[in-house]
Amino acid sequence: TGGNRFKYPERACCACGKSETVARAGPCPAGFPTYEQHNEEDHGDVCRNANNGWTCPGNCVPVTAAPYCYDPGTTTPCRGAAPAPPPPPPPAEAPLMTLPDLLGQIKQDFV
Repeated sequence: TGGNRFKYPERACCACGKSETVARAGPCPAGFPTYEQHNEEDHGDVCRNANNGWTCPGNCVPVTAAPYCYDPGTTTPCRGAAPAPPPPPPPAEAPLMTLPDLLGQIKQDFV
């Protein structure tokens, strides 16, 4: 397999209390977390699972022989989507102020 691989971790559904996997960012469907980006003329981008099985990313159309994934309505190898960058870290929370400190800050801002 030639190409760049990007792994999108699947995550458990915390809010519902179940251990099922839920959707995550990236061009690959659930169950196929590894996005394999190709630039060869005879190989489209694919998504792989842990058993090296594959499916097509995004709206690409699967075919049983090279290039494996076509752009819809063409015979051009599909180029899925560039992997999404990881989400930014959550913003740091501002420290809570006591009422006297808050009133002092307001007084400074408006005096």
